[in-house]
Amino acid sequence: MRSCLTIRALELALFGAGCSVAACSMFACSAPDGRELFVPLELAGRGVGGAAGVESSGGANGGAPFVTGGTSGEGQGGLGIALGGASGTTASGGAESSDAGVRDAGGEDGGLSVDAAPLPPLCLPENERCDGLDNDCDGEIDSGATCAAECAGFAVGGRGYMFCSSALARVTAQARCQAEGMRLAWLETPEESEAVLAGIAAADVPAPAGNAEVLTHIGGSDVADEGEWFWVGNGVAVGGPQFWEGPSAMFGGEIVDDAYVAWANLEPNDENGEDCAVVSVFGSAIREPGEWDDRGCEVELPFVCETP
Repeated sequence: MRSCLTIRALELALFGAGCSVAACSMFACSAPDGRELFVPLELAGRGVGGAAGVESSGGANGGAPFVTGGTSGEGQGGLGIALGGASGTTASGGAESSDAGVRDAGGEDGGLSVDAAPLPPLCLPENERCDGLDNDCDGEIDSGATCAAECAGFAVGGRGYMFCSSALARVTAQARCQAEGMRLAWLETPEESEAVLAGIAAADVPAPAGNAEVLTHIGGSDVADEGEWFWVGNGVAVGGPQFWEGPSAMFGGEIVDDAYVAWANLEPNDENGEDCAVVSVFGSAIREPGEWDDRGCEVELPFVCETP
Protein backbone atom coordinates (compact mmCIF):
# COMPACT_ATOMS: atom_id res chain seq x y z
CA MET A 1 0.00 0.00 0.00
CA ARG A 2 1.16 3.56 -0.77
CA SER A 3 0.57 6.70 1.34
CA CYS A 4 -1.30 9.77 0.11
CA LEU A 5 2.00 11.68 0.22
CA THR A 6 3.35 9.28 -2.38
CA ILE A 7 0.22 9.78 -4.50
CA ARG A 8 0.55 13.57 -4.12
CA ALA A 9 4.15 13.39 -5.30
CA LEU A 10 3.04 11.48 -8.38
CA GLU A 11 0.31 14.09 -8.98
CA LEU A 12 2.81 16.89 -8.89
CA ALA A 13 5.15 15.03 -11.25
CA LEU A 14 2.47 14.07 -13.74
CA PHE A 15 -0.14 16.85 -13.59
CA GLY A 16 1.54 19.88 -11.98
CA ALA A 17 0.77 21.91 -8.89
CA GLY A 18 -2.73 22.81 -10.07
CA CYS A 19 -4.19 19.49 -8.89
CA SER A 20 -5.70 19.34 -5.44
CA VAL A 21 -4.90 17.01 -2.60
CA ALA A 22 -8.49 15.82 -2.94
CA ALA A 23 -7.28 13.62 -5.76
CA CYS A 24 -6.11 11.21 -3.04
CA SER A 25 -9.65 10.02 -2.76
CA MET A 26 -9.65 9.03 -6.45
CA PHE A 27 -6.58 6.85 -6.08
CA ALA A 28 -7.70 5.25 -2.82
CA CYS A 29 -4.02 5.13 -1.77
CA SER A 30 -3.50 1.79 -3.42
CA ALA A 31 -1.15 0.36 -6.00
CA PRO A 32 -2.33 0.77 -9.63
CA ASP A 33 -4.15 -2.23 -11.04
CA GLY A 34 -3.33 -1.57 -14.73
CA ARG A 35 -6.69 -0.01 -15.65
CA GLU A 36 -5.59 3.59 -15.12
CA LEU A 37 -3.35 5.69 -17.36
CA PHE A 38 -0.12 4.10 -16.18
CA VAL A 39 2.63 3.87 -18.78
CA PRO A 40 6.37 3.39 -18.25
CA LEU A 41 8.02 6.77 -18.76
CA GLU A 42 10.67 5.35 -21.07
CA LEU A 43 7.92 4.67 -23.65
CA ALA A 44 6.79 8.29 -23.74
CA GLY A 45 6.78 9.78 -27.22
CA ARG A 46 6.81 6.43 -29.03
CA GLY A 47 3.88 5.54 -31.28
CA VAL A 48 2.97 2.58 -33.43
CA GLY A 49 0.97 3.30 -36.56
CA GLY A 50 -1.80 0.87 -37.40
CA ALA A 51 -2.79 -0.84 -40.62
CA ALA A 52 -4.59 2.22 -41.90
CA GLY A 53 -1.72 4.63 -41.30
CA VAL A 54 -3.93 7.01 -39.23
CA GLU A 55 -2.63 10.53 -38.63
CA SER A 56 -2.75 11.64 -35.00
CA SER A 57 -1.23 14.32 -32.77
CA GLY A 58 -0.75 13.50 -29.12
CA GLY A 59 -1.13 15.89 -26.24
CA ALA A 60 1.57 18.10 -24.78
CA ASN A 61 4.84 16.40 -23.96
CA GLY A 62 3.90 13.18 -25.66
CA GLY A 63 0.14 12.81 -25.23
CA ALA A 64 -0.85 9.20 -25.09
CA PRO A 65 2.68 7.85 -25.38
CA PHE A 66 1.95 4.27 -26.40
CA VAL A 67 -1.16 3.36 -28.37
CA THR A 68 -1.77 0.00 -29.94
CA GLY A 69 -4.87 0.97 -31.89
CA GLY A 70 -3.06 2.37 -34.92
CA THR A 71 -2.31 6.04 -34.00
CA SER A 72 1.02 7.72 -33.61
CA GLY A 73 1.67 10.12 -30.72
CA GLU A 74 3.64 13.32 -31.05
CA GLY A 75 6.19 13.20 -28.25
CA GLN A 76 9.48 14.57 -27.10
CA GLY A 77 12.61 12.52 -26.73
CA GLY A 78 11.12 9.31 -28.12
CA LEU A 79 12.47 7.34 -31.05
CA GLY A 80 9.89 8.91 -33.33
CA ILE A 81 9.23 5.61 -35.09
CA ALA A 82 5.84 4.76 -36.52
CA LEU A 83 4.92 1.96 -38.87
CA GLY A 84 2.91 3.60 -41.63
CA GLY A 85 -0.16 1.82 -42.93
CA ALA A 86 -1.17 0.76 -46.40
CA SER A 87 -2.78 4.08 -47.25
CA GLY A 88 0.53 5.97 -46.91
CA THR A 89 -0.80 8.56 -44.42
CA THR A 90 1.78 10.64 -42.56
CA ALA A 91 1.83 10.39 -38.75
CA SER A 92 3.03 13.44 -36.78
CA GLY A 93 6.45 12.86 -35.24
CA GLY A 94 6.41 9.33 -36.54
CA ALA A 95 6.78 8.12 -40.09
CA GLU A 96 5.73 8.50 -43.67
CA SER A 97 4.47 5.51 -45.60
CA SER A 98 4.53 5.83 -49.37
CA ASP A 99 2.55 3.63 -51.75
CA ALA A 100 5.80 1.94 -52.74
CA GLY A 101 6.67 0.82 -49.21
CA VAL A 102 7.45 1.96 -45.66
CA ARG A 103 9.59 5.03 -45.13
CA ASP A 104 10.68 5.57 -41.53
CA ALA A 105 11.45 9.17 -40.63
CA GLY A 106 12.99 10.14 -37.31
CA GLY A 107 11.53 12.78 -35.00
CA GLU A 108 12.99 16.18 -34.26
CA ASP A 109 14.98 14.94 -31.29
CA GLY A 110 17.46 12.78 -33.14
CA GLY A 111 15.26 9.82 -34.03
CA LEU A 112 16.09 7.16 -36.57
CA SER A 113 15.69 7.73 -40.31
CA VAL A 114 15.65 4.75 -42.65
CA ASP A 115 14.55 4.88 -46.31
CA ALA A 116 13.41 1.72 -48.05
CA ALA A 117 15.81 0.88 -50.91
CA PRO A 118 14.24 1.03 -54.41
CA LEU A 119 13.60 -2.27 -56.09
CA PRO A 120 15.98 -3.18 -58.95
CA PRO A 121 14.59 -3.09 -62.51
CA LEU A 122 12.58 -6.19 -63.23
CA CYS A 123 13.78 -8.33 -66.14
CA LEU A 124 11.11 -10.51 -67.73
CA PRO A 125 12.80 -13.28 -69.74
CA GLU A 126 11.94 -13.57 -73.43
CA ASN A 127 13.59 -15.32 -76.32
CA GLU A 128 16.92 -13.68 -77.10
CA ARG A 129 16.85 -11.76 -80.36
CA CYS A 130 19.34 -9.74 -82.37
CA ASP A 131 18.56 -6.27 -81.01
CA GLY A 132 21.36 -5.16 -78.69
CA LEU A 133 19.34 -6.04 -75.56
CA ASP A 134 19.51 -8.83 -72.98
CA ASN A 135 16.09 -10.31 -73.74
CA ASP A 136 16.52 -13.61 -71.85
CA CYS A 137 17.93 -11.95 -68.70
CA ASP A 138 21.12 -14.05 -68.64
CA GLY A 139 23.44 -11.04 -68.40
CA GLU A 140 24.62 -11.33 -72.02
CA ILE A 141 23.55 -9.36 -75.11
CA ASP A 142 22.92 -11.11 -78.44
CA SER A 143 24.84 -14.13 -77.21
CA GLY A 144 25.79 -17.17 -79.26
CA ALA A 145 24.26 -17.41 -82.71
CA THR A 146 21.46 -14.93 -81.98
CA CYS A 147 22.56 -12.66 -84.86
CA ALA A 148 23.14 -13.98 -88.36
CA ALA A 149 26.58 -13.31 -89.85
CA GLU A 150 25.28 -10.39 -91.91
CA CYS A 151 23.24 -8.84 -89.05
CA ALA A 152 24.11 -6.85 -85.93
CA GLY A 153 21.97 -5.67 -83.03
CA PHE A 154 22.18 -2.35 -81.19
CA ALA A 155 20.01 -0.41 -78.77
CA VAL A 156 18.89 3.21 -78.76
CA GLY A 157 17.21 4.56 -75.64
CA GLY A 158 16.17 1.10 -74.47
CA ARG A 159 14.71 0.11 -77.84
CA GLY A 160 16.33 -2.66 -79.86
CA TYR A 161 17.36 -2.47 -83.52
CA MET A 162 18.76 -4.98 -86.00
CA PHE A 163 20.65 -4.03 -89.15
CA CYS A 164 21.29 -6.64 -91.85
CA SER A 165 23.57 -5.88 -94.80
CA SER A 166 22.21 -8.67 -96.99
CA ALA A 167 20.22 -7.27 -99.92
CA LEU A 168 16.55 -8.27 -99.84
CA ALA A 169 13.31 -7.05 -101.39
CA ARG A 170 11.13 -5.15 -98.95
CA VAL A 171 8.57 -7.92 -98.43
CA THR A 172 11.32 -10.39 -97.52
CA ALA A 173 13.04 -7.87 -95.26
CA GLN A 174 9.74 -7.22 -93.52
CA ALA A 175 9.32 -10.98 -92.94
CA ARG A 176 12.82 -11.18 -91.44
CA CYS A 177 11.95 -8.39 -89.03
CA GLN A 178 8.67 -10.08 -88.12
CA ALA A 179 10.47 -13.36 -87.38
CA GLU A 180 12.47 -11.45 -84.73
CA GLY A 181 9.32 -9.87 -83.25
CA MET A 182 10.27 -6.56 -84.89
CA ARG A 183 9.19 -4.25 -87.74
CA LEU A 184 11.03 -2.21 -90.35
CA ALA A 185 12.31 0.85 -88.48
CA TRP A 186 10.29 4.05 -88.20
CA LEU A 187 12.63 7.06 -88.07
CA GLU A 188 10.32 9.47 -86.28
CA THR A 189 12.72 12.07 -84.85
CA PRO A 190 16.05 13.54 -85.96
CA GLU A 191 17.64 12.20 -82.76
CA GLU A 192 16.43 8.67 -83.46
CA SER A 193 17.57 8.88 -87.06
CA GLU A 194 21.05 10.05 -86.05
CA ALA A 195 21.41 7.31 -83.43
CA VAL A 196 20.21 4.56 -85.80
CA LEU A 197 22.61 5.69 -88.54
CA ALA A 198 25.45 5.60 -86.01
CA GLY A 199 24.44 2.08 -85.00
CA ILE A 200 24.40 0.95 -88.62
CA ALA A 201 27.77 2.58 -89.32
CA ALA A 202 29.29 0.78 -86.30
CA ALA A 203 27.82 -2.62 -87.21
CA ASP A 204 30.47 -5.28 -87.68
CA VAL A 205 28.90 -6.93 -90.75
CA PRO A 206 29.99 -7.51 -94.37
CA ALA A 207 29.60 -4.41 -96.54
CA PRO A 208 26.73 -4.57 -99.04
CA ALA A 209 28.05 -5.13 -102.57
CA GLY A 210 27.68 -2.20 -104.97
CA ASN A 211 25.98 0.03 -102.38
CA ALA A 212 28.59 2.45 -101.07
CA GLU A 213 26.08 4.84 -99.47
CA VAL A 214 24.29 1.85 -97.89
CA LEU A 215 20.76 2.65 -98.99
CA THR A 216 18.60 0.76 -96.48
CA HIS A 217 14.93 -0.23 -96.30
CA ILE A 218 12.94 1.54 -93.55
CA GLY A 219 9.26 1.29 -92.64
CA GLY A 220 7.71 4.12 -94.67
CA SER A 221 5.47 3.34 -97.67
CA ASP A 222 2.64 4.70 -99.79
CA VAL A 223 1.84 1.36 -101.39
CA ALA A 224 -1.72 1.37 -99.99
CA ASP A 225 -2.64 4.77 -101.44
CA GLU A 226 -0.36 6.71 -103.78
CA GLY A 227 1.03 9.88 -102.18
CA GLU A 228 -0.08 9.01 -98.64
CA TRP A 229 3.06 7.96 -96.79
CA PHE A 230 2.59 5.97 -93.59
CA TRP A 231 4.82 4.08 -91.20
CA VAL A 232 3.85 0.48 -91.89
CA GLY A 233 3.50 -2.39 -89.43
CA ASN A 234 3.39 -6.15 -89.94
CA GLY A 235 2.11 -9.27 -88.22
CA VAL A 236 3.63 -8.29 -84.86
CA ALA A 237 3.13 -4.51 -85.04
CA VAL A 238 0.19 -2.38 -86.13
CA GLY A 239 0.68 0.39 -88.64
CA GLY A 240 1.73 3.86 -87.58
CA PRO A 241 0.83 7.44 -88.44
CA GLN A 242 0.91 9.21 -91.80
CA PHE A 243 3.93 11.51 -92.10
CA TRP A 244 3.76 12.86 -95.68
CA GLU A 245 1.13 13.75 -98.28
CA GLY A 246 1.77 14.05 -102.02
CA PRO A 247 4.91 14.25 -104.18
CA SER A 248 8.07 16.18 -103.32
CA ALA A 249 7.78 19.51 -101.53
CA MET A 250 8.67 21.35 -104.74
CA PHE A 251 5.59 19.90 -106.39
CA GLY A 252 3.17 20.44 -103.54
CA GLY A 253 3.88 17.63 -101.08
CA GLU A 254 3.71 18.48 -97.39
CA ILE A 255 4.39 17.19 -93.91
CA VAL A 256 1.44 15.69 -92.00
CA ASP A 257 0.88 16.62 -88.33
CA ASP A 258 4.35 18.12 -87.82
CA ALA A 259 5.96 14.72 -88.39
CA TYR A 260 9.69 14.31 -88.91
CA VAL A 261 10.68 13.75 -92.56
CA ALA A 262 14.06 13.72 -94.28
CA TRP A 263 13.36 13.48 -97.99
CA ALA A 264 16.29 14.28 -100.26
CA ASN A 265 15.86 17.04 -102.81
CA LEU A 266 12.95 16.37 -105.22
CA GLU A 267 11.91 13.25 -103.34
CA PRO A 268 9.58 11.45 -103.24
CA ASN A 269 9.08 11.49 -107.02
CA ASP A 270 7.33 8.15 -107.62
CA GLU A 271 9.57 7.47 -110.57
CA ASN A 272 8.43 4.19 -112.14
CA GLY A 273 6.04 3.46 -109.27
CA GLU A 274 8.35 3.86 -106.28
CA ASP A 275 6.35 3.15 -103.13
CA CYS A 276 8.89 2.29 -100.43
CA ALA A 277 11.13 4.59 -98.38
CA VAL A 278 14.87 4.00 -97.98
CA VAL A 279 17.51 5.91 -96.02
CA SER A 280 21.06 6.74 -97.13
CA VAL A 281 23.49 5.87 -94.31
CA PHE A 282 26.66 7.49 -95.71
CA GLY A 283 25.25 9.81 -98.35
CA SER A 284 26.22 10.24 -101.99
CA ALA A 285 26.75 12.93 -104.60
CA ILE A 286 23.01 13.70 -104.56
CA ARG A 287 22.03 12.80 -100.98
CA GLU A 288 23.25 13.74 -97.53
CA PRO A 289 23.68 11.03 -94.86
CA GLY A 290 20.29 10.35 -93.30
CA GLU A 291 18.23 11.60 -96.24
CA TRP A 292 15.39 9.52 -97.68
CA ASP A 293 14.53 8.38 -101.17
CA ASP A 294 11.57 6.45 -102.56
CA ARG A 295 12.43 3.23 -104.36
CA GLY A 296 10.57 0.31 -105.81
CA CYS A 297 9.59 -2.17 -103.09
CA GLU A 298 11.10 -4.99 -105.13
CA VAL A 299 14.59 -3.42 -105.08
CA GLU A 300 16.95 -5.56 -103.01
CA LEU A 301 18.69 -3.56 -100.30
CA PRO A 302 19.93 -3.91 -96.70
CA PHE A 303 17.29 -3.28 -94.02
CA VAL A 304 16.97 -2.10 -90.44
CA CYS A 305 14.35 -3.41 -87.98
CA GLU A 306 13.23 -2.15 -84.57
CA THR A 307 11.25 -3.52 -81.64
CA PRO A 308 7.69 -2.07 -81.63
